[in-house]
Amino acid sequence: MSTYVTTCSECSVTFESGRSWAKTCSDRCRQRRHRRTHDERRAEAARRLRRLIAETVTAGTAAECEALDAMLDLVGEEAFADSLTALGR
Repeated sequence: MSTYVTTCSECSVTFESGRSWAKTCSDRCRQRRHRRTHDERRAEAARRLRRLIAETVTAGTAAECEALDAMLDLVGEEAFADSLTALGR
């Protein structure tokens, strides 16, 4: 069986593995990598949803939607919900 020397994608430790596709050195690093990937995907989905809502509510230009998206990042989700209520949506 071949042994492959790889660097862990989470902690940067060099390790040997029998699997050429191994990305992490331990279960802890594997779980951390999974959690990070999951959180990144969740954040991207939230950004896409906010953009869709902003485009639907404002029906504005791309620049206006970008400005609204930036504002939403600053003030948070609760303030966004309050603004929708104020708009009567």
